[in-house]
Amino acid sequence: MWQTFITTLRKALPTKWELLFIFFVAVYNTVFSLQPWKTLLFWCFVPLVYCFIVFAIAWLPEEIDHRKLTLIAFLLLVVSLAWTVYEAKGINLSGWRTFRLTLPFFVSTTSAAFFIYVFLYSYSQHAFWAELFSLISLMLTQSRGPILGLAMAILYGGVNIYWFVALTGFIIYAIPYTLREVIGPYAFYTQRFHIWRAAWDMFIMRPFSGVGFGTFPKALEIYGHPFLLQALPLNHAHDLLLELLAEIGIAGPIVFLILLWHLYTIFPDGNTQKGHFLRMSLVAYLGRNIFDVTP
Repeated sequence: MWQTFITTLRKALPTKWELLFIFFVAVYNTVFSLQPWKTLLFWCFVPLVYCFIVFAIAWLPEEIDHRKLTLIAFLLLVVSLAWTVYEAKGINLSGWRTFRLTLPFFVSTTSAAFFIYVFLYSYSQHAFWAELFSLISLMLTQSRGPILGLAMAILYGGVNIYWFVALTGFIIYAIPYTLREVIGPYAFYTQRFHIWRAAWDMFIMRPFSGVGFGTFPKALEIYGHPFLLQALPLNHAHDLLLELLAEIGIAGPIVFLILLWHLYTIFPDGNTQKGHFLRMSLVAYLGRNIFDVTP
């Protein structure tokens, strides 16, 4: 296992000039950050997260027993449902983003992203019941970013008639929650738009250095709209590109693309189940991050 990981990591390493560029961006971003120590800590996590992703790609098996995969998906569904009932002090599935995954800090958007990958892996393995349990879990999160990412991944990977019907129902299910953000007190045009505008303002004010890796909440107090400070705690820009521009500056997307490209180069052939899963996961990840931010 470790030999496979080391070999894969060597293939995934950026060139020395790319590494020097990333190092320069990290130093520059840290020095001019609103919170230098926090920014330094985040940059220290970047290679760790990168190595973890490489390890996951190297370790991921080509195939897994369908019954085991179905059992895992079912148990995750049961545990998540039980935790939701415990947190809500009863059964209340009509609440907004209440579905949780085993621990309090795994809020719905995180569990939704997790269930996307469970679903896609099940999909690539043709494990119907595991797909169904994962889809139900994702529906219970009521999180539309992951829904969009999943839809993009399925369309990219090819969809049969059964999942076309399921996906259509899925989108219809999400419409009331989408309308809620269009006409409700925290509507799209009064919250999400202002978050994006605040992130863009951060980039305009600091186009080269950014405000600092991981310092978006602090910068929001300075560059944010007054409305946002009265809303729920906001710790990211709800758009990956704007997040990178705001926190790292113009070099942020470049660093991201360098790392993403080298990860893509170690994907197995797309004709294999493992390669198919990883490509669909990448599409889901990028689709989800149009409205959210994940590592």
